[in-house]
Amino acid sequence: MTMPPPGREPLQDEQRLEARRAGASRDAGLRRVSRLTGLAVAVAIGLTGVLSEVVAHAKPGHSKRAAAATSRAAPESTTPAAPAAPDPQPSDQQPSNPQPPEQAPAPSTASGGAVSGGS
Repeated sequence: MTMPPPGREPLQDEQRLEARRAGASRDAGLRRVSRLTGLAVAVAIGLTGVLSEVVAHAKPGHSKRAAAATSRAAPESTTPAAPAAPDPQPSDQQPSNPQPPEQAPAPSTASGGAVSGGS
């Protein structure tokens, strides 16, 4: 039987070896988790892009023909375009030049101000 070197015991060597293995195992686990997190982020970004395209094409008013027509340059016309007719104002809108009130507003005689909470 051989004797261990002075100052070292076999138990200490085993503990050091076990600690080294535990550290290597932890590092390998952290690398796996890091790769998995990166993959999850990439998948989430990709799915976000795909879903945004699906929603954009599903909304009314969006068509493939309109998108294709706007992407191509329109040929220039030699005849001037007719001016657009102004939209008639609906009857429920006020005129563009409001009239001043008949009497100027008077200050209130009530005391206090706005109260928040009510209790």
